[in-house]
Amino acid sequence: GGLYVASHNVDQLTNPMATQMGLMYTVAGQTNDVGYFRPFVNQSRDERLLLMKEVFRISDEPESMYGVTMDEAADLLYRDREDRLLDTIVSKYLALKRIHKFVLVGGCDARHVPKDWPAQMDAKVAAALNLPLVWTSNVASYPIPGEPDSSLVARVVQACVALRPRGNLAHVPLTGVILTDLAESKFDSLRTKISLELAREGINLVAGLPWHRKLHTRSIRDIAKALDAKIIYSANPNSLEGVHVGSIILATVTVNRILATVRQRTTLIERVSSTTIPETLVSAMRTEFVKFTRGGGGQIRVKDVGQVMAAMGYSPSSRWLRSVITEVDRTGAGEAPIDFQTFLRLVLHRRDREESPDSPELAGPLIVTHVGRVDILCSFLLAAQSANFPRVAGILLTDAPDESALMPDVMQMLKGLRVIGIPILCVPLDAFSVTSRLSGNYAGTPPGGLLPGGLLTAASRVKLQVIQDLFAASSCPPFIRAMMEDRVGPTEMTSHIFLHSLATKAKAQKQRIVLPEGEDWRVVVAAADLLERDLVDLIIFGPPDQVKALGQRNGVDVSKATIIDPHRAPDFDEKVKLLTKLRAKSGMTEAKARELLLGDYIWYGTLMMQLGEADGMVSGACHTTADTMRPAMQIIKTAPGMGLVSSVLFMLLPDRVYVFGDCAINVDPTPEQLADIAAASAQSAAALGIQPRVAMISYASGNTDTSGPTLDKVRKATAMAKEKYPHVQLEGPLQFDAAVQSGSVVKKDQDISVVGRATVCIFPDLNTGNTTYKAVQQATKCIAVGPIMQGLRRPVNDLSRGCLVEDIVNTVLITAIQAQSSSQEGAKAPAAAPAAGEPAGK
Repeated sequence: GGLYVASHNVDQLTNPMATQMGLMYTVAGQTNDVGYFRPFVNQSRDERLLLMKEVFRISDEPESMYGVTMDEAADLLYRDREDRLLDTIVSKYLALKRIHKFVLVGGCDARHVPKDWPAQMDAKVAAALNLPLVWTSNVASYPIPGEPDSSLVARVVQACVALRPRGNLAHVPLTGVILTDLAESKFDSLRTKISLELAREGINLVAGLPWHRKLHTRSIRDIAKALDAKIIYSANPNSLEGVHVGSIILATVTVNRILATVRQRTTLIERVSSTTIPETLVSAMRTEFVKFTRGGGGQIRVKDVGQVMAAMGYSPSSRWLRSVITEVDRTGAGEAPIDFQTFLRLVLHRRDREESPDSPELAGPLIVTHVGRVDILCSFLLAAQSANFPRVAGILLTDAPDESALMPDVMQMLKGLRVIGIPILCVPLDAFSVTSRLSGNYAGTPPGGLLPGGLLTAASRVKLQVIQDLFAASSCPPFIRAMMEDRVGPTEMTSHIFLHSLATKAKAQKQRIVLPEGEDWRVVVAAADLLERDLVDLIIFGPPDQVKALGQRNGVDVSKATIIDPHRAPDFDEKVKLLTKLRAKSGMTEAKARELLLGDYIWYGTLMMQLGEADGMVSGACHTTADTMRPAMQIIKTAPGMGLVSSVLFMLLPDRVYVFGDCAINVDPTPEQLADIAAASAQSAAALGIQPRVAMISYASGNTDTSGPTLDKVRKATAMAKEKYPHVQLEGPLQFDAAVQSGSVVKKDQDISVVGRATVCIFPDLNTGNTTYKAVQQATKCIAVGPIMQGLRRPVNDLSRGCLVEDIVNTVLITAIQAQSSSQEGAKAPAAAPAAGEPAGK
């Protein structure tokens, strides 16, 4: 099983990794075989991957846990190779999926994607991976002042419905949502109401999580992690997570001015936290406010209130900030301008009443100073012992790689102190670099710097425990059970999974495939791609020098292939004699056999397969279907138990793969032949990983009073197929929409597993099949792979003369997989007459 989780947070105050960690805790409680995968990472050793590895003891190498880096993704998108991007992600995901029972996939983080990132990329990747899509959002954390619960619920549901994929991705289902930061006082009521309304929209509330203070604090440990700082001293290093940091004070002036600044800001915090602000402190607040104004208008954006408060030494919670933002800007965007008087009013009167019962103690400032400022260090060490001076969160010494940067006498003094009341950290960075990293103006930090919520690391024991507890109490058990049992989300094979599986299956047991049209550049380029990926062994026909030169002109190398010029082959005369012998009863003479072999390389390739020198052949780029198939039908003949040769096409729609048959060979098959085509098509589908559910297509469904030659033929073929091949899930006659459209009405005498869920569609004649496949291909712009021949003792497949390089590659891979099945069955050449089902193009 697996699940794709994408984030749609309306601000940067909630860490999307919190919900992914919660889901991992929930899944890990069900099975100990859990993997984690990210389609996109910032760098190969992404912090989020390392977090999951450490917390959940995942043994996978980081390189196997992601698809591509953001730089690689940007490059492929710039070169218009989104298909290659998705193929790479699918390939790496499936490699990880093979070794885990369950894989959680973490989608894009809006805080880390470029501005020109394609829309709906998460939906595209989820569809390619064939995974249920779940969105996590904190949209419910923005209540509008005075808004009734019913309005909030409606607004949240509307926002969740808007997360559904749109346009050409509308087929991707939104399986569920996770809502975070719901108001604690109304949590149970809101969760119930939202869950009921979402259920009416067909969306699961996977989890509704209350706001929790401990998930929205930044600590000294977060500071140390963000700066890669060393801890010179801490009374208890394990308690650093509980030391909350408010503002950052850059101590570059005299000691008395720094001490005054700390006291002034602490007093300001206390006043702000109460009810009034003395006039003597208003000027200090205005000074900090002006630093954030834009364009000389004396105003700031309401979303900048948190930064202004932090500069004053106050560490506001994300919930408090949201309440401030929505009072001024009901869109929640926070772009509305406010002046200083409005700012004062917000500070005084918009204290979140819900927070007061669980209000944290005030966060102290972090003092940042140069390692040489011993006067400041000693002053704050002394102040920490005083009950009459505000407490600071810690001291950060810059330009200090380690404690040896301190003067020896200072180190001796520190070692002699019985108690040092505050943590002391050091970094080799200068003061400017420190403030840049903490504010987010450095390339190595996330946008927004060290946000009010701080970091989430393996050392964040308190936060991790809170996350685990919240999910245990607030997730939806039925959804989790269904997810673990693989009963949620899409169940059909998607085109990306199908194409990737072709390469995987072909490579597992390499086959020798003949490409007789070495003079066509498309064939040569396709051959080079297959050889580079080491998927098959290829035999290309044509003068070796000319074939290699054609490859060089197209920028590819086919030197790894076996290149044969049949006209100059040392065994040419032996092949002439063999053809004469095999076709002697049909009047074949040695002169005619020589003429055939000199006139068309396909005959030579067919004889190689007859002798076991090759396993399969692909032709048609320069030949008609009749030219490609006639030698195989006369020499290779049908496999044991197969009465005729037929064909199928694999229709690669965005959300699923259909198998259509017969669309190329049999013009007007009899009922018995139609039954055989259905069984052969089901076998072809299963060989390529598609669950075969066969629908016999006609213009009417079921045993109605309607009759006609075609309908009667399909009814008879259905009855014969059910009797002859009882192991095949099959139903008919069915109209096309009744066969494939989910929710179609099932009659009492019909197979419920097929109606509305068919994957294999068998058409009554060539006219219907060929017309239908071309109509679907042109209307949906999907890829049609084939026609793929079935029923031969060894596989030979036909290409369209307008085929693309990708078509040749896919057809060769399918031929190789068919050859694997042929070799496993140990089929031998039958002594029967020439095969029925001559190609329609003959």
